[in-house]
Amino acid sequence: MSHLISQITFKVFSLIIATMILLGSYFLIVSYLEAVENTENSEFRRLDGIIQSVSLYLEYDLIKGTSLFDQGGMQLNESVKGQMTNVLYLINSSNDLSSGISILIVDHQAGDATILDQNGTKSALTASNLVQNLIDLNPTEDVQIGIGADNYTNSIFYAHPVDFRTDNDISAYIFTIEYIGNNIAEAKSVFYHRAIISIIALLIIGLLGHSALKRIFKHEVSARKELKEYISLAEKRNEELEQLSFVLKKSENLILLADKNGRIEWLNESYHEKNNYSGAELESFVGKELAEVSHYPKIQSVIDEAVMTKSKVVYEAKSYNQDGSEFWASTTVTPIIDNEGEVQKLLFIDADITRLKLAEKEIANLANFTEEQTRPLIRIKNNGLVLYANEASESILHLWKSHVNEVITKKSILEIIRQTTLENAEKFINLECNNRIYNLRFFPVKEKDYVNIYGEDITEVQITEKENRKKALQLEQDNLSITDSINYARKIQEAILPDEDHIRQFFKNSFALSKPKDIVSGDFFWIYETVPQKEYLLALADCTGHGVPGAMMSIVGHSLLNEIVEGEECTDPAQILEILNKEIIKSLRQKTLEKSSDGMDVSVLRINLQSRTITFAGAYQQVYWINRKLNTYKGDRQPIGGLHHDSNRKFTNHTFSYGQGDSIYLTSDGFQDQFGGENNKKFLSRRLQELLVTSHKYSMQAQSHIFNQAFEEWRGQYEQIDDVSMIGIKF
Repeated sequence: MSHLISQITFKVFSLIIATMILLGSYFLIVSYLEAVENTENSEFRRLDGIIQSVSLYLEYDLIKGTSLFDQGGMQLNESVKGQMTNVLYLINSSNDLSSGISILIVDHQAGDATILDQNGTKSALTASNLVQNLIDLNPTEDVQIGIGADNYTNSIFYAHPVDFRTDNDISAYIFTIEYIGNNIAEAKSVFYHRAIISIIALLIIGLLGHSALKRIFKHEVSARKELKEYISLAEKRNEELEQLSFVLKKSENLILLADKNGRIEWLNESYHEKNNYSGAELESFVGKELAEVSHYPKIQSVIDEAVMTKSKVVYEAKSYNQDGSEFWASTTVTPIIDNEGEVQKLLFIDADITRLKLAEKEIANLANFTEEQTRPLIRIKNNGLVLYANEASESILHLWKSHVNEVITKKSILEIIRQTTLENAEKFINLECNNRIYNLRFFPVKEKDYVNIYGEDITEVQITEKENRKKALQLEQDNLSITDSINYARKIQEAILPDEDHIRQFFKNSFALSKPKDIVSGDFFWIYETVPQKEYLLALADCTGHGVPGAMMSIVGHSLLNEIVEGEECTDPAQILEILNKEIIKSLRQKTLEKSSDGMDVSVLRINLQSRTITFAGAYQQVYWINRKLNTYKGDRQPIGGLHHDSNRKFTNHTFSYGQGDSIYLTSDGFQDQFGGENNKKFLSRRLQELLVTSHKYSMQAQSHIFNQAFEEWRGQYEQIDDVSMIGIKF
């Protein structure tokens, strides 16, 4: 950051110096030109004042009432010539004019010109070009001209017209050519002094800036060196901290860091491993008060003591693992003191002392080994020598053909003792003795080279488990028998109800997707050929419930549809639903049985291949028709049968014409009501319609696979909640 600031400072300073040099050069040039111009203008103004005074004198005082010229032309009177010569001399000497003022008199009629100065008169025809210009141009206003070589003015020419009030065709001018080289030189001298002072000032500023930048760069080099040293030290400390963090995370001890009020700030992975917390629970601990999550009821007193005394506090606490086993920890609370001597953090380190506590418990048990224990207790050395056995253990030792102070010879028991000692881990076996069953726990005491055997009579438990296994086996057999019956019912249902192959006999480019929730389904398809190869009735029904009850309803519904078409000779979809509603209520005696709410949602299509028309009527179902866009015809919002037992329900027909390549779809609500996806939500009709639009261009067999895969991917790990059925036909 400091290096960047130094670069910016250098660039800004360089920009300022460059700007000052440019501005200084500009002002020097402007000052030089202004000095020369001002000198020239000043001299012009001085001459203008002198000549104006002479002009006034000549015009008013000298020639008032006097005849300037002789009658012969432009020859001046001698008296006037003398006066004018004296006046010019006085003016020239008093104003320190180097060339002096002269008067030019031009006779335009005669083509002659005369110059009068302080020395007398002379012809103007041989005068300088400037005078010749006056003669030729005859200006009526002042003339100011700078004279010099190489664009430098050394002299100035000034001429002023004079009105002598004569009737002759005569013009007169007062003029002078004055040298101003010395004045210009003085102005340049002043300019050079100023320029030198400005350059010196710029040099001083540049030197001061250079010195400042040098100090800045020197400071930057020093700062960068210190920064590199700091970065090196920080990297080294970060490496040490990473090592320390790794040790803390992987430590078998439970380590927790809290603020002085006991609010948790960090804990290592052992909290998850030792206490069986989930990752989410572990993260939720951070930011909570330790008193909220600790199993130790006096944890707040421990925190207060550590903060007050500013010294370590040690306490022991018991908790339980997920499996219900005891977990003992000895916790050392260490206060972390800041530079001001105040407690800033509290470090909690738990040591697992479960084995120590169990050993203490065993020692306590051994203290009353003979007086209190009614269960079998045996102590055996690693070589098989029986050190002790209480009265309840006599039958077990007898089975092993051994006694106290004798070596056990039974090889299976000696092997268990050897494995327990070698692995330093508990071993368990079940032993049947005198019509009783004992669970024996072999507990190693490595430091003493013996094993304690604790026995527990589990006869009643084993008998109960045996009876439970017997009941479970009977339940499994009953369930298998019921499953076999349901499987047989499925075969009957499959034999009665049409499947995909049957529907394809009439519509080759079609599919019929059926996904029962259980073995048998409450959804069914129905098709009837009313006019051979010309007109068909097609239905999809979703009966109340699923499994066996739904399957029974499907058989009833299928049978009634056949009777309505064959017996009533009815082919109108709306009338078929109206008659089916009455027959369901009648068959299930729903008028007399108030609690009977069985029924079904049905959609019926009449497809006329000759006229290319489809008539649809639905009870809580709809038909999807795709002819380059998705069209939906919804059925009436009332079921067949059901809770209200209304036998006079009326249904509505919807008729439309289809074309080549059009598709129609019927589906039960099991598809759109299925829960799944990332958030376990319903599939919904919106997704189903989107799926219809994107997949209708494929063959019907491919669409069947697409719909089945989409359903399974959406369901994922969740349970199927209802039967799923779907029919698709492409014309």
